[in-house]
Amino acid sequence: MNKTLALLIIVFFFTAFANAKEFRQAIGPYNWSFPRDHGAHPEFESEWWYFTGHLEAEKQTFGFELTIFRFANPFSKNLKSNWASDQVYLTHFTITDEKNEKFYKYELMNREVFNFAGASEEKLKVWNGDYLIEQKGTELIIKAEISEAKLDLVLDFDVESVLNGKKGLSQKGKEQGNASYYYSIPRIIGNGQLQIKDKSYEINKASVWMDREFFTIPESENSGWDWFSIQFDDGETLMVYQIRNNDGKPTQFSSGTYINKNGKQYNLNNNDFRLTPLEFWKSLESKSNYPLRWSLTIPDHKIDVIVTPVMNNQELILEEFLNLNYWEGRCHVSGSKTGQAYMELVGY
Repeated sequence: MNKTLALLIIVFFFTAFANAKEFRQAIGPYNWSFPRDHGAHPEFESEWWYFTGHLEAEKQTFGFELTIFRFANPFSKNLKSNWASDQVYLTHFTITDEKNEKFYKYELMNREVFNFAGASEEKLKVWNGDYLIEQKGTELIIKAEISEAKLDLVLDFDVESVLNGKKGLSQKGKEQGNASYYYSIPRIIGNGQLQIKDKSYEINKASVWMDREFFTIPESENSGWDWFSIQFDDGETLMVYQIRNNDGKPTQFSSGTYINKNGKQYNLNNNDFRLTPLEFWKSLESKSNYPLRWSLTIPDHKIDVIVTPVMNNQELILEEFLNLNYWEGRCHVSGSKTGQAYMELVGY
């Protein structure tokens, strides 16, 4: 049986038994309003709050991912119980310790009952167990605490959102509704503390990328995607992704957003950039063969860079969900421009 998208399987698992017509789809323009749109959108089947970042301590740099997913739960319709909930929250949390070549990964799933998990519909406040993302005035608070690690960040959230695609409408396939409403905040700066086991680190500078998508997506023929978020050292930022068909080739719906030094935004289509895998790494655990080193060129903007992971094994195996896997990790950027990046590889 062909391997499908790890994350989209999760989406389809929760939505396959639900009537998509009961939910709103990403079709046509969206009337954006912040901070309200940082909050939850229960009129859509699925959404996620997605944060990756680079944490500079005194003598080393760490990477982190904290993603909270919300899915409509179709199995709750006919259940009459205090434990029944029409919303399920799934969290992925990782720490990349490149100096010691350690990758820490955690996952948590909760229903929206008894305050175990939830999200505000008015502002950015979403939580799942001991994971919390919350806007307080012009600050963004990120907290994650598990047995082996603890992360506390305070970030400057006096920043503007960047609408990806066509004014925030990101088409993922030819079918109507096979799209999401998608925006990013490419660089959120702050500081905080990180603890790994018995060691504590003062984070002097955290440089965080925020991605937000909400959607109701029908079944698709796509087999996976490759996504890159890049913070260049000169202040510019870039997000690109390619969606792959079942034959592994990029589709016409691959896209991106480039912001230059003057803050001007350029929306990129699949003809504007080229991603070429250079080196592969095979996971001993999942047996997946991931393309980990990439050439990325954007001729119109004179960008010709190489994206290289700081360490190979930054793979997540979702033990609580069918052992599905994907690769998500911190990377270096070299070439015509330098910087740091996060890369996500799904469907291998």
